[in-house]
Amino acid sequence: MRIPFGKTTSLALSAAFCAACEARQAVPAIAVVDSAGVRIVASAPLGSDATCAVGEEPRLVIGGREDDPSYFFGRVVGASRLSDGSVAVIDSSVGEVRIYDETGEHLRSFGGFGDGPGEFRRPWFVWVQPGDTLWVGDYRPWRFNVFAADGQWSRAVQLDPVYINPSRGGGVLSGGALIASRSTGFSRSFETPDTLVVEVHGADGKFADVLARLPNTRRDVLPDVSGDTYIHPLFDSGAAVSARGDRIAMGTSSKPEVRILNSEYRLATIVRWDAGDRSVRASDVEAYRDDIRARQAGRQPIQVADARLSPKRPVADVFPAFSSLLMGNAGHLFVLPYQHPGGDPRAGTMVFAPTGEFMCHLEPKPGFSVWEAGSDYLLGVQLDEMDRASVVVYGFGGLE
Repeated sequence: MRIPFGKTTSLALSAAFCAACEARQAVPAIAVVDSAGVRIVASAPLGSDATCAVGEEPRLVIGGREDDPSYFFGRVVGASRLSDGSVAVIDSSVGEVRIYDETGEHLRSFGGFGDGPGEFRRPWFVWVQPGDTLWVGDYRPWRFNVFAADGQWSRAVQLDPVYINPSRGGGVLSGGALIASRSTGFSRSFETPDTLVVEVHGADGKFADVLARLPNTRRDVLPDVSGDTYIHPLFDSGAAVSARGDRIAMGTSSKPEVRILNSEYRLATIVRWDAGDRSVRASDVEAYRDDIRARQAGRQPIQVADARLSPKRPVADVFPAFSSLLMGNAGHLFVLPYQHPGGDPRAGTMVFAPTGEFMCHLEPKPGFSVWEAGSDYLLGVQLDEMDRASVVVYGFGGLE
């Protein structure tokens, strides 16, 4: 899942992986185990120049051929790799699941718009499970269509109780459990944060338990902006959840900390890091407003831009510690730091080992968003200068 990391929040994890990680000058992490058996690891990524650089060329490129609609993507909303190296891609513009082999050749498409078996109202995300079973999200209401790799539809699974909107973060675990998260509703207050409720459901969609209640974003309308345009306080923090394999990562970006649950849904590891001075200054606010004005130059005024630029919009005291989370297939945690206005655009995603220690910074690659990270590959979407999407796979030397 891309993290809204995801577009459960449409959070893109823009980074690149290494063909071979450069020599690491990592600052040693501090690890302790508390009385409940939870491993707590504190790292200092800002003091480390350990980096992972992207390889020169991707291992696989899918797309970019306008002569064949099978190789043209209107809107990619999910991508995941199968055991034989083939790739499943979800294009919501046509409501299809497309399968490409390890060389990028189109093998088959299935799905389509509709309410019949194996059809989609609006497909969103894909998880490949053991045996190459494909779980493809769909809404409204939020449900899963389950397929074999050959496109044979198996069943539809709808969450109970019903999620009208898609899950705001989570995933399908290798054991079949469904991790989903939902907002308790608009707080409609700049003072009170919303709550993101993280739940586990069985493979039949039935509710099993609440895993966490995370403070989330705040929102309200501004008195000087017409219409019901809800807006967040500037630089507000929010919650994020990512699940893959048998691990669940979750956190609220108000602090540099991510909690990782194991297959028994018990807290196993707390990952903490030094995020430096996150104080918001007047110059940061002005830099943000200058950026919005530049983007709107020559365009028709819109309510959203008015709300973003309003002097009555509240401003957070500190920047969020991160923008998105991604749990890798091999248990590594990928954390995208929040980009401050005017900050270094080269600042890359932080990679933490399955045991919680910081490993390296990923150098960003313009236009590339990571959707899935395996033990020896990085799968994502690359946008060209015309914003045309290709699905690409980069190989790398692997993470220790």
